[in-house]
Amino acid sequence: SFGRVSENSTVTSTASGSLSDFSTAPTSLQYGAFGGLSLSTRLTRRTSFNASGQAGYGSAYSLQSSGLGGGNSIAGSIDPTDVRSTIGLPNLDLKNTVVFASAGLQTRLSSRSTVNVALQTQRTVFIGNAQSGLFQISSSAIYSHQLIRKLAVYAGYRREATLATIEGSPTFSNQSLDFGVNYGDGLTLQIARHTTLTMNVGLGSGKSLTRRTQFTALGSAALSQALGRSWSANLSYARTLGFVSGFQEPVLQDAVNASVGGQLGRRASLTSSAQYSRGYVGFDTARQFDIYGVTTALSIALHRRVSAFAQYAYYGNQVPAGLSSLPVFPSFARSAAVAGVQLWAPLYSKPRVRR
Repeated sequence: SFGRVSENSTVTSTASGSLSDFSTAPTSLQYGAFGGLSLSTRLTRRTSFNASGQAGYGSAYSLQSSGLGGGNSIAGSIDPTDVRSTIGLPNLDLKNTVVFASAGLQTRLSSRSTVNVALQTQRTVFIGNAQSGLFQISSSAIYSHQLIRKLAVYAGYRREATLATIEGSPTFSNQSLDFGVNYGDGLTLQIARHTTLTMNVGLGSGKSLTRRTQFTALGSAALSQALGRSWSANLSYARTLGFVSGFQEPVLQDAVNASVGGQLGRRASLTSSAQYSRGYVGFDTARQFDIYGVTTALSIALHRRVSAFAQYAYYGNQVPAGLSSLPVFPSFARSAAVAGVQLWAPLYSKPRVRR
């Protein structure tokens, strides 16, 4: 990664790559590469502009539950700072590439009111399986007003559409209305000394293959609990509406995530997480698929810039035959254990000059 900061602008670039060999596929290597560039600049005293672009390429693909209504990923690109997060778990030897771009404006109408507008586009291409590709474009607008120091109200609108990637493919669209009240610091409600709660509600609509528009309630809730001085536990639920590569219609998805983590001592830390999601293709409860997984990681600091880690991950999915245009196994499960050493070092650093 490389970043530059000036008085009014920030530019950041990130790149990552992975290469691995597993006994489950001894004749082929898994590989992936990812790159991204982002820009944030203040145009006027009240208006700022943000833009980003990302691109990735990988030799394997797996459905992932993000809790945000999506599930397309490239090995090593879900979290650019943690390439090992998907090592050994992709279930399809299917080369794919993803390109994502976004641009947005934020304007402060007054000392208490702001407006955010954004445009996003994403193209997913499966090499050798063109009919499963996905081209998405979406736009959104959110208005927020601060009533008092810790109380704000907001309303937002988002529209998303998939465009035909091959001739004769249908075009689908969905839209959602997001509104609510935020109370507390950091848009969270502190219900106890060490407990915070975040909630969000909305309304979504989309067209299924029958071309009939359907409406559904959307929303999310997250509960965070501090445990002692260095441990914390989190539980979240989200119902979202979006598009997922491998499914041509909008996907309504319910996702639950739980995690716990903290320090075992001065040099060791442990984190564990579990997730489960169920998606409904085209609002049809009879056309559903499940994704689930568990991850546990232990990290031990060996030096200021060197650490050793061990990680165990389990991933599984249940996708009925014929539901996805990808050659996904109807029933799949895999576990992986990874251990290694991680080194962090600055390649270039310009010290700040004190004024």
